[in-house]
Amino acid sequence: MPKAEKVILTKVGLGLGLDYRHFFNNSIYWGTSMTIGRFFTDTGLQLFGTQEYSNKPWFDVEFLKIGIAI
Repeated sequence: MPKAEKVILTKVGLGLGLDYRHFFNNSIYWGTSMTIGRFFTDTGLQLFGTQEYSNKPWFDVEFLKIGIAI
């Protein structure tokens, strides 16, 4: 079995998002967010030898974001 190679991906992009968080008295929060953006560079595409997906926007939605504010 061949030894696996280590792969490093570098991405640079810009995004814009909306975020809502509700903070409780014990520093725990609940939130939701929506983000849209575009990557300007993507070395991961060079691994497969294709530029088919270059310069396409991405869209991310999080419905249940839970955390602790420190």
